[in-house]
Amino acid sequence: MNNNLKRIMWYIIYIAVFGFLIVAAGNLDRHFMNIYRTTYQTPYLWLFLVQFVFPFMVGLGLALPQFIVKCRQKGFWKVDWIVFLTVSLPTFIVAVTPAAFFSLVHFIVPETGSIPIPGLISFIGTYPALNKAAGVMSGFFLLTSLVKAQNHNI
Repeated sequence: MNNNLKRIMWYIIYIAVFGFLIVAAGNLDRHFMNIYRTTYQTPYLWLFLVQFVFPFMVGLGLALPQFIVKCRQKGFWKVDWIVFLTVSLPTFIVAVTPAAFFSLVHFIVPETGSIPIPGLISFIGTYPALNKAAGVMSGFFLLTSLVKAQNHNI
C-alpha cells in the first residue's frame, strides 16, 4: 500500500475517533444536565468530567499525532521543564481549581454553613470557557513537553 494512502487512512481514523470522543462527551454532558434539572443536585462527577477531564483529553488528542512522530524517533526521552512548568502545570491548576474547590466545599462545609469564595476561584468559575481552554492547553503542552534527545546532555 502506498505511504500516502496509509497516512490518509490513519488521519481519517484519527478524526473519527476524535469526533466520537466529542460526541460521547456531549451526550454525557446532556445526561448529567438532565439529572441536575430534575433533582437540582449538582453531580460533582459531572463537574469534574466536563470542566477538566474532557478538555484535558481534547488537548492530549490534539498533540497525539506529533507525539507519535516523536515516539518513532531515536533518542532518549527528556522533559522540557520550561514548557512543563510555565505552561502545562499552571494551566492544569487553572483547569482543575473550580471543580476541586466546589467539590471539596460540598463535602467539608455543612449544608447550613457558608464559605467565602476566594477571588481567583470566583473569577475562574465565572468564565467556564477559561478553565476549559486551560484544560485543553494543559493536555496539549503535557505531551509536547516530552521530547527525544540524541544525547544525554540536552
